[in-house]
Amino acid sequence: MNQVNEFINSICSNETIRELDNGFKYPYKPALIISIIDNVKSVDQLFNNPIDLSYTSPIIETYYKIIMSSPTVFEYFKTNKRKNRWFTEGLTDSVRKDVLTNIKESPARNLKPLDVWQYDKPNNKLVIALKGSREELEMAKHKILIAAQKRLVECIPDYEGIDASLFVDMDEYIKKLKKEVAIRKVITEREVRLFQHDFRKCLLQRDKKCLLCNLDIPQVLEAAHIKDHAICKTIEDKWDLHNGIILCRNHHKMFDAGLLTFDDHWKIHFDGFYEQIIKNTIASDYINNFKGYDDDKFFEFLDFHNKKVDFFDK
Repeated sequence: MNQVNEFINSICSNETIRELDNGFKYPYKPALIISIIDNVKSVDQLFNNPIDLSYTSPIIETYYKIIMSSPTVFEYFKTNKRKNRWFTEGLTDSVRKDVLTNIKESPARNLKPLDVWQYDKPNNKLVIALKGSREELEMAKHKILIAAQKRLVECIPDYEGIDASLFVDMDEYIKKLKKEVAIRKVITEREVRLFQHDFRKCLLQRDKKCLLCNLDIPQVLEAAHIKDHAICKTIEDKWDLHNGIILCRNHHKMFDAGLLTFDDHWKIHFDGFYEQIIKNTIASDYINNFKGYDDDKFFEFLDFHNKKVDFFDK
């Protein structure tokens, strides 16, 4: 279905997506597509039928939540005069109308030239005109959704509402890292942000949970650098996946502060004063999470960390 590919190309187009200084691109087009598919489940209703885009539509609420769920975008809106109301007022009727205006002015307008995208702006009705069998339309829906999700993650890499491991391949990440190392010694601020997000996603894909307490809620899991990112002298050290493990926020702070660390068998050692308190937060079977983590590079970074915090010299 050529129309589907044309539609996807428009969703993923860079032409109307402006990159902002704080490391994200306007995510409005993919956010709208995801919001529509999330609320219009049946392909019979999704394609070739009017979809309500009035300010009271649940699509508006989903769109708002997606846009505001990224910490980076959230911080940007707090300081943006036009969008500050989205942050200060919440989803009031007034903000709903402003969100609808945003949809009309940006994603709806930018997709409008397509034959497949028929938008009745005065009446707030949208028709996605795709013809085909039910099986073909189900496949089209899936293909469009995956493309929109991937584009959203590209625009706002710290968005947590999508399983980003679907789009981050560790082998590709390592190839990209080696390429950057070969080309130059310093990368731009935006590339730093992208590497930070991809670094965390790859570690999440590998570790799945906090390796100390087994907590598996993505919103509170962090990529803990073993050798502090700020003192790594090379790009290779900064973004080497052996230089990181997934920890929850509490255990990340404890590790960075030198209240706990590991030896070269991943046995935990504690600061004596807080030992019993911290022990109570560690899963009894935590050591099973480190099976296969026996590459010497892990322990090279760990040795540097332990010397930095003077742990075994205390």
